This record gives sequence, structure tokens and C-alpha cells, in this order.
Amino acid sequence: MSALSYAGHELYLGVTVERAHPVSGGWDDNWAPLVTTSVADDCSLWQLAGIQGTAGFYLTNKKAGALQEAVPEAKHHFPSIRFGSEALSLYPLDSMEPEFVLYADDVGDGYVAINNHDKSRVLDVRGGNRTAGASIFAWPWNGGENQRWRVYAA
Repeated sequence: MSALSYAGHELYLGVTVERAHPVSGGWDDNWAPLVTTSVADDCSLWQLAGIQGTAGFYLTNKKAGALQEAVPEAKHHFPSIRFGSEALSLYPLDSMEPEFVLYADDVGDGYVAINNHDKSRVLDVRGGNRTAGASIFAWPWNGGENQRWRVYAA
């Protein structure tokens, strides 16, 4: 398992499975399933599974995965990041779907940008917010601190 910290702050990439429902018509901060969290617990522990023969990987959340295993009929608990050109969401992993493939590109000083499958968007903490509970969404790379992540073994 790994934890991903946000630009040197005491914040981690976390999941809020209670908000894992898509909303039609665009982004809604009340729906965002990915948020910053101040503690490294099951919500912020991720399995980074490398994809053989590529630099890509899948990112599956420990808590969401455990919830899905415990309550398989609870289809609103989606364990893997699906990162399209416009939005990111949590769904059961489908290794045949390219939107589940992520890339970690070195941006210096031990940080990486987490890119989507076509490298058009990265994980971005909305507005550079430095408090727990901030929404994380897809945005084009702009080099901002709010798009830099460090991967730690947990």
C-alpha cells in the first residue's frame, strides 16, 4: 500500500465513498469522491499496480475496495480511479478500459504529477486548498504546487 501526499503538506489523497455518485451536467464539489485528508488511514491508502510492459499503473483505494468486497451489492462503493479527459471518478477496475491507466511523471524534488491515460489532465487540489476535505479534480498541467504529489510506502 502507498499514500500520496500533496506538495509537502500534511495532506493525503483520500476517498470519500459517500460521495461516489456521478452527477450529470458537470462538476459538483458535493459529489467529488476524491478529497484531501489529514491522516493516513484506510481512506488514503492506495494500491499502485504497475501494468506490465508500460509505465502506466492502476490506483485502487484500500477502503473503497474493502467496502465493495464486504457489501458487493453496494454498487456506489467504487474502488479504482477512472480518469477521463474531463473528469475523474471511482469505478470497479476494468483493465480493458484505458481511462483506468494512470502515469506518474517526475516534476522534480521527489514529486510527481499523476496524469490520466492520454496525459491531458492531472490530479489537482481545487484552488490549492491546504485544508482536509478539499476536492481533487482533473485539470490540465500548469506546474502548480496543487498538482504535485509524493508517493510514500505505507
